[in-house]
Amino acid sequence: MKKFVLSALLCAVLLTACAVSLPQKQTGEPAKIMADILAEFSLAEGFVYTSGPDAALRLTDAVLARMFPDDGDTADLFCVESAAVYFSKRFSEHEIVIFKLCDRSHTEKITRLLQKRAKKKENAVVIADGVYVYLICTDKNEAISRFLQP
Repeated sequence: MKKFVLSALLCAVLLTACAVSLPQKQTGEPAKIMADILAEFSLAEGFVYTSGPDAALRLTDAVLARMFPDDGDTADLFCVESAAVYFSKRFSEHEIVIFKLCDRSHTEKITRLLQKRAKKKENAVVIADGVYVYLICTDKNEAISRFLQP
């Protein structure tokens, strides 16, 4: 009986240790996800606009209108609960957009909107995952995609 209890405890400890070390899917507020991406992939030389109240650079309607200049595109953004956008300071097309939607029913519409923007860029990908929609345009697209969806 004593061996059984010790074996069960050992198994529990090992399973807990393994579970802690597994990569976690990125969730939470877009500003936090963006900070994690920028730190992990050394993309700090740029500007990050966020929709939060304590944003250093606020993602305003004017910024969104420059990103989506076609008539009516910004009207589709009513379903975005929060957002973060990274633009490289360097003269490159590096850009990352993270939209967290109010619910999954808007994912297809926002994915199409970001795909429309992605077509104007070289090497851009759009990923939809639940209530999150991402546009990634860097030289590290595959690694960032894996980071977001382990």
